[in-house]
Amino acid sequence: MALQTHTLENPNVIEYVTFKQLNTASSAELMQKAVATDAILDEIDGYIKRYISRQDNGTWVEVVFWRDMDAAKIGLDAFLAHPDSKPFLDLIAPDSVVIEYSQVI
Repeated sequence: MALQTHTLENPNVIEYVTFKQLNTASSAELMQKAVATDAILDEIDGYIKRYISRQDNGTWVEVVFWRDMDAAKIGLDAFLAHPDSKPFLDLIAPDSVVIEYSQVI
């Protein structure tokens, strides 16, 4: 199996989001709703790429690459406010969400 190579367009900020899904949602449903939000992110200035994975303990990890911290903060606000994000966000346990940022060196 060949490894895929991804080129990221000079990210300066990485956003790490961890969360748990609600018990009423399946993993397949959550992933389907997450993928459906890709078009929202594609329209946000400074967004570069997002990866989502699920750990063995059920915690979801979302890693988002941004051009800079301003784009990351504005982008998160825009994503959360967008009505098309609601079906995805409604599957997440709100008290489980942790968002952290790091600067790429």
